[in-house]
Amino acid sequence: MAGKREKKPEGPERESKTKAEARAAIAEREVCPSCGSTVLLRDYQQGTLVCGKCGLIVQDRIMDSGPEWRAFDQEQREQRGRVGAPMTYSVDYKEPIVLLRNDRMWVSEIGKFVDGVMASAETRREGNLEIAEVDGYSTLAVDENYKVVFRPITHVTRHKVEELHEVLLETNRKILVTDRHCLYTVKGGEIVPIEVKDLKEGDFIAAPKSVPAPPSIATEIHLLEELSTLPEEEIRSVEIEFNGGSRIPLPEARETDIGDLTDAKVLLKGGTRSLPCELPIDERIAKLLGYYTSKGRISKGQDVVFSFDAREVEPVEEVCGILRSLGFNPELAQLDCVTQVRISDELLALLIKALGAGGGARERRVPPIVFSMPNDAKLAFLHACARGNGCTHEEKKPGWEPLAHVHGASANSELSNGLILLRLQLGTETRREGTIEGLPIAPEKCAQPWKCGEGIRTDGSLARHAAERFDDRKLPKLAKSDLAFLRVKSVRRVKPSTGYAYDLTVAGCKNFIAGRGWILAFDTIHDKGLSTMIDWRNKDSHGKDLTPRRRAQIYRLRKWQRRIRVSDAMERNLAFALSELDRMASHLGLPRNVRETAAVIYRRAVEKHLIRGRSIEGVAAAALYAACRENKVPRTLDEIADVSRVSKKEIGRSYRFIARELLMHLRPTSPVDYVARFGSELGLSGEVQSRAIELLKKASEKGLTSGRGPTGVAAAAIYIASALCGERRTQRDVADVARVTEVTVRNRYKELCEKLGLDVEL
Repeated sequence: MAGKREKKPEGPERESKTKAEARAAIAEREVCPSCGSTVLLRDYQQGTLVCGKCGLIVQDRIMDSGPEWRAFDQEQREQRGRVGAPMTYSVDYKEPIVLLRNDRMWVSEIGKFVDGVMASAETRREGNLEIAEVDGYSTLAVDENYKVVFRPITHVTRHKVEELHEVLLETNRKILVTDRHCLYTVKGGEIVPIEVKDLKEGDFIAAPKSVPAPPSIATEIHLLEELSTLPEEEIRSVEIEFNGGSRIPLPEARETDIGDLTDAKVLLKGGTRSLPCELPIDERIAKLLGYYTSKGRISKGQDVVFSFDAREVEPVEEVCGILRSLGFNPELAQLDCVTQVRISDELLALLIKALGAGGGARERRVPPIVFSMPNDAKLAFLHACARGNGCTHEEKKPGWEPLAHVHGASANSELSNGLILLRLQLGTETRREGTIEGLPIAPEKCAQPWKCGEGIRTDGSLARHAAERFDDRKLPKLAKSDLAFLRVKSVRRVKPSTGYAYDLTVAGCKNFIAGRGWILAFDTIHDKGLSTMIDWRNKDSHGKDLTPRRRAQIYRLRKWQRRIRVSDAMERNLAFALSELDRMASHLGLPRNVRETAAVIYRRAVEKHLIRGRSIEGVAAAALYAACRENKVPRTLDEIADVSRVSKKEIGRSYRFIARELLMHLRPTSPVDYVARFGSELGLSGEVQSRAIELLKKASEKGLTSGRGPTGVAAAAIYIASALCGERRTQRDVADVARVTEVTVRNRYKELCEKLGLDVEL
């Protein structure tokens, strides 16, 4: 019938048609400019609109509703996503690390290195954390293929610490770290970080079983370079003699370009005994350094003395032979049960000092040049060390390569650590097959056929068979890695060496090797606050737009980075909550220690499952309020509510709940705590603030502050003190700063004047 309206479908048919019309309308408005597809996907975590067909990011600034994205303000999005306090992850001052610079490798205490860097570089401070950039230094780390490599150090950090944990492993390797620092363990056939506080006796920890040598092998010792490292007053008597017979003092030679030194010699002023400027490295030099490291010392500044047991005839003869071949005249002395080899020559003493071998028994170290020597020279050095302060045993069997067992003892831990590092450089040349340091961890699937389930070490051949049978791609990677897997023997609390803890940031690797005997340590995790977010803007380093293909690739990288960084519900909760804490604390101008305390309180609430059924924002705001009270940096519930996304009522309810469940016994806020802040905002002098504090102390003694709001009492005391000191402020001004009413200020003012006998002229 003409003019009759068409009847609209009802029920599911109508709903389906409505949705189809909506989708069609969206498709008309939004299509991919590259391929024309209308299948557009919205990623609310990254705030992007992506083509489902070609991967092109059509729009990169859509409204986002994801909790992580919401937590960051514009500045944090453009820079990096900090989600926690960077104060609890570091190692002790005395923990050794390996450093590489200009192809020279040596061992240093991490604290000594970091302090030296910060003394010469620009240092910035974040709370009590000090950070400095590093250039030109590398250290040992483990890459994604589980191979130990040298990687550049980009930053160093330090902070104060009151307590550390000593982690002791098999073979007596150990490291001192904070309880939230991470080491590496094996889980599911992969190497993953584990916090020290979660370690248990028997857990496996990754440690290097071999380390690389420096990029260039040293075949000669450049005496001019080595001696130039000594103080100028010690080398004034040293000269360089050229082929023509001309001489030049060493202090002048190191500041001028003197050309080819092939035929040049080093000698003392007026002396005849000399050494070539380019001293070839061979087994005799390596053995001499090895014997000195175990038995030598420098006496009276220039006498080099080797002390052997009277029965050690062969080492004495060998040392004397090496010294004579170098042009020195050793003297033998018999003292009770000791045979001394003495060389009274300042040139040899200076050479040993310059090479970094040390002076006395407690100062002896493995000379850094040894780490760069060829392997045969390193073996000669170790053999001499063992003969001087230990024993060796060679084992030969038909069809086997000869095996050398070395045993030694030393009270010098730095020397022992250097010897272990040297042994790790030699790798399989000094490690017997089948030792626990060469056994990978068997996966759980091996439990039935080989009775060696997860948590049991197996040998290399069994690992290969297991990998082939079960098509396991992770086990061969573990078996071929440069890592050993040692069980935890104990974890105990200790005091730090200096009151500071230190950390490194290594480019390309989230780890570095440190500790006594060398252990793999984690340098940063996302909670540490140093992780970065892949920037949401599709620009390259020059500010140019990315190509569609590159944009699609970056989109996938963002997605996987987000998944890896926050992999479970608890981490997502913390990522959002800690960012929310940082945002609120920034608005309130709270110091770093308050933010850290709030983060600790919130973590405790998460661990005790107190968040379930409550809003994350509410509990985070309550944790911040509790942290303010604990650190005597008072902020009222009204101030917290102003910067939070929840109401004052909900914050108060959440605060009372977590305080009860976490057994937090916080004393009521004192009005005195508000005086400094209110007085500063009112522009009052220190005299007025001191007078106000005196009034509040008297009022507290008489019980006038009990049952009354601390902000109102503080406001009244400031109002009275300003009048008494001639810096009068109106009741309205004081009430606005204290966020109370004028009536409250007036009532508290009258009570204080009456009870304290004050006569204030208004």
